[in-house]
Amino acid sequence: MGVLVEKTVRAAKAYGATEILIAGGVSANQALRQRMRAESDLPVRYPPLNLCTDNAAMIAAAAYQRYQMGLRHNLTLDVLPMWPLTSDTYAI
Repeated sequence: MGVLVEKTVRAAKAYGATEILIAGGVSANQALRQRMRAESDLPVRYPPLNLCTDNAAMIAAAAYQRYQMGLRHNLTLDVLPMWPLTSDTYAI
């Protein structure tokens, strides 16, 4: 966590940021919030805990649907960040 805080604060200063925003699942990390506030001179903003989610549930649901359809893949599948979840994209 220290490296994340250090690099974020350094980058914010280098690029002239006026505040630091923390979002996604990591923003629920109370220790990260506290340390970021302690080590930054800039305001640190983050959403309320009930809005600090990540996409793990979405990924699990998509994987479950693929599994139910009998679709399997070995561990050589590469990262496809913009891969649509439509059924015609399952054949790779």
